Order: sequence, then C-alpha cells, then structure tokens
Amino acid sequence: MRKSRIATLAVAAAAATMAVTVVTAPTAAAAYPPQVVTCARQGALFCGYWDINFGGARLAPSVDARIYGVRYFHDLREYGWNDKMSSVYNNTYQPMTLYQDIYERGPSWTIYGTMWVADFTQTRVATQTVTWNDQASSIKVYNNVA
Repeated sequence: MRKSRIATLAVAAAAATMAVTVVTAPTAAAAYPPQVVTCARQGALFCGYWDINFGGARLAPSVDARIYGVRYFHDLREYGWNDKMSSVYNNTYQPMTLYQDIYERGPSWTIYGTMWVADFTQTRVATQTVTWNDQASSIKVYNNVA
C-alpha cells in the first residue's frame, strides 16, 4: 500500500510539472509580437508605428555602422511623422528618448534598453493630462553598432 501511495505522488508531481510547461509555453511565445520580431531581424534602429499594437505605417531608420553614439531625429516633420507615433520598438539596447517638441525640447519619455511599448495611450506626458499617443516630435536614440 505504501508503494502505491509513493507511485501516486510521483505521477501527480510529474503531471503538475507538465501542466506548468503547457501553461507557460504560450505565454512566452505571445511575449514577442511578430512586428517586433520583423523589426529586429531587419536591423532597424527602432520601429515607430502609426497605430497602437504595432499597426499601420512604420518608421524604421536603419542602423548606420558609420555613425556610432547618439542619433538625433530633430524634427519628425521631415519624415512625415510629427505627432503620429502610437507604438514603438527600441532595437538598440540603449536608451531612446521621445520628445514632445522638435529639437529635443519639451516633456520627454525615455524607453530603456530593448523594449517595446504597444500602446502610447496608456502613458501620460509628464505633468499633463494628454497621453503620449500622437505626441512625439523628435527622438534621441543611441546607435550601438561599432
């Protein structure tokens, strides 16, 4: 009878381990939106998206090996992107700062390391009631390629 109880506990423990694996696998896969994976594979410095959840048009400046250090996008009007960005993926492993005004002025929001923000409507501009959705007018980002 004791052997039977030990065997039952071993089977229950194995089943619990398998259940955890089954539950966690889809969560890990869902953590990387396909648009983010595409941006990373294409070697873009960052990818800004017109819509939330990485939808719509995309601004994806390439990494330039000739430029090392800080890259400035002083005026997003030059790219047709002033006050248009609603989600972003930072592909640099370095801080990326969005500014509400051109030439890196006004309230700013720094995104650290390689990360993405799927919905700018969820983050408020400092000391204001508006969100960052459609607010970025300039960007400072580090080019980490030597």
